[in-house]
Amino acid sequence: MTVKTIIFTGNLCSGKSTAQNYFEKKGYECTDADRIVKHVILSNLRTVIRRFPEFKLLRFQARKSISNTDQKKIFANITDKVFRDRKLLLRWEKFVHKAVYKELNKNRLSSKNHKLRLLFIPLYFESHMRLKGTKVVLIFAKRELCLKRAFKKNVNFAKERLERQFDFEKTFPHVDFVVFNNHRKKDFLTALRMLEDILFKNID
Repeated sequence: MTVKTIIFTGNLCSGKSTAQNYFEKKGYECTDADRIVKHVILSNLRTVIRRFPEFKLLRFQARKSISNTDQKKIFANITDKVFRDRKLLLRWEKFVHKAVYKELNKNRLSSKNHKLRLLFIPLYFESHMRLKGTKVVLIFAKRELCLKRAFKKNVNFAKERLERQFDFEKTFPHVDFVVFNNHRKKDFLTALRMLEDILFKNID
């Protein structure tokens, strides 16, 4: 059975997590690139430390089992480092994008009955990652609204992260669908239901 792959991307706090939660509750196979990144880092912490001496403070964590609290500290430390050093950020993104691309190309599905595989990749355009046979959905919200949401959620380095991301309005011609999330959550969920109908109608 042919499995259609749909990539969801968008700005920080544009609504990707809400979309993922919606589709997961519907029973779709969803893969979150951020979760892949965390898995890669935690599984290869010693390699990460060797490649990035800037993260030397993580050496202690690599010597013991990692609790949920430790995980938060690790990723907070990495975020703090990479967004203070542009050269480090570029090296880090290159490493992360390669790891994510490798995982995504494994094309694993937990259920043979799914005809759709949904990938949530925040930095899809920045990574220059292109997967064959895919459709791209852009979750779009105005940058000032994303920043407001990020501050409300206490997202670290929200302004710096948004400044690093694409001007997503310029990507409109390069995506297959745009779902707007500039108003009420109710309106956004309605748009997702409409998108769901379209995606299923186009399955071979």
